Amino acid sequence: MKILIAGANSFLGRNLKKYFSQIDAYNVSFLAREDIDFSEIHKLSDYCQQIKPDLLIHAAVSLDDFQNNISMYLSLEQCSAHCGKVIMIGSGAEYSHQRYKPLMQENYYNPNEPPINNNTYHLSKHIISRLHSASALSNIYNFRVFGLYGPYEDYTRRLISNNIFKYLVSGEMSASTNHAFDYLYVDDLINAILHFANSPTTPKFNTYNVCSGRSDRFFDILSEVVISLGGTPSVIKMESTEPTSYIYSGNCSRFEHEFNYQIQRTNYSKSATLLKSWISSEILPVN
Repeated sequence: MKILIAGANSFLGRNLKKYFSQIDAYNVSFLAREDIDFSEIHKLSDYCQQIKPDLLIHAAVSLDDFQNNISMYLSLEQCSAHCGKVIMIGSGAEYSHQRYKPLMQENYYNPNEPPINNNTYHLSKHIISRLHSASALSNIYNFRVFGLYGPYEDYTRRLISNNIFKYLVSGEMSASTNHAFDYLYVDDLINAILHFANSPTTPKFNTYNVCSGRSDRFFDILSEVVISLGGTPSVIKMESTEPTSYIYSGNCSRFEHEFNYQIQRTNYSKSATLLKSWISSEILPVN
């Protein structure tokens, strides 16, 4: 199988590089923004026309550039004719956070209900999902992820890696609120992507929630993490451990049933060990 990763220097892209460096079963190419400007619509299409990948995984995203995100999606539409399957990494943010409810299904998304706020990331994800829903192209698949985490993420603002970093530096952890999130370790997403890519099943839908299918409270997550690192929950500083009404989670049954695959769920103890190794070797020496 010939695979092309667009966004090789992104959080997911860097994990895909590491993952594929350990196996030889695929012919994998990587493109970063330094190689091609993904927002220039014809450039990625021209590249795909040359190599004709069986699978294109689009892992690039901008948190603060609305136009760039929309242009990158239009670029995917343009190049899809030269690809077998195209996977774009969507987000639970498409549902609009003011409307979140536990275990949201794909059809809970309503393209006629725009986001209530104009957050660049949320708004661009919503518009992309709306364009995708209306598209006649049948080989572009939106994989909605929720709390995706793992090495190479922005540890300065992500709950789990940030708290591992703080614990290693100061012996403490903290969270402002006890929200509930649907967290999925990045390798579990990659395994689901490869199962999808290799499946003989013809997809029935163009959007799938690829997530853990459950929600965990911040305090419970950090308690499991800190215990796995040899500490105790007493080092977790929170104004209140009272659960809030904010629950950000998806229902992944569509994906699991259609492709006869149970999404793997790396536990927080194991992922904390892996993240500690990454932070200790690549982050702490710099700091």
